[in-house]
This record gives sequence, structure tokens and C-alpha cells, in this order.
Amino acid sequence: MKDITLYLEKFKEFGFKDQILKQKIIQILEEKFNISLERGNIEINREGVVTIRVSGAQNSELFINKDSIQKEIIKNLGKSDDSFTKLR
Repeated sequence: MKDITLYLEKFKEFGFKDQILKQKIIQILEEKFNISLERGNIEINREGVVTIRVSGAQNSELFINKDSIQKEIIKNLGKSDDSFTKLR
């Protein structure tokens, strides 16, 4: 039984890693920067580059706070999580 558990452990977050990252990004942006987003506005590519699609003032706000947003995401994810590399 232990062998099956070890085998299935690697599939634990399979397919959900992007969804978890999107939810954390939405949470950070709402709590720290008062920016409301939906999951559909966030895209994550294979390299972990996050693209947020918004318009107007929100786009300017994201650009101005880009560095602090990236630091906050990395802080919340932890250094061992490689699902996020940069914000675009």
C-alpha cells in the first residue's frame, strides 16, 4: 500500500498547480493592492511566466507595483515552489 501512496504522491497537484497559483495571485492583488481580477484574466505559461490581462487604470496600477507584486507572490508561495518565475 505504501508503494501506491508514493506513486500517487507525484500526481497530487497535477493539473491544479496553475489554479492554485491563480487563486493566490487574485488573493494577493485584492488584499494588498485593491485590484479585482477573475481567473480568466490570468494566464500562466510552461515557464511560470504570469500574464495578467486588464485594461486602463488597473494595467497602470499593475505596472507601477510590478516589483512589489512579484515579491509578495514569491513570499506567499515559498522559495521551493517553482510555478512562478515572473509577472508580465
